[in-house]
Amino acid sequence: MTDHLTVEGRAELEAIRSIMTKPEGFIVHQLRSAIIDTARVYGLGGARQLVAEILNDYAQRGR
Repeated sequence: MTDHLTVEGRAELEAIRSIMTKPEGFIVHQLRSAIIDTARVYGLGGARQLVAEILNDYAQRGR
């Protein structure tokens, strides 16, 4: 079933499977912690811009 996937595709599939086994609240907590840590390093405006760039890049790749 996954024979046609590249190494990167297989790694991404494994990451998705790993995430799907975690409770939603845990994922939100991890995201919140990462954003707060990013804001501490880059400031609120810098963190906001960085998160927006990451989400826009992800959306442009057609995910």
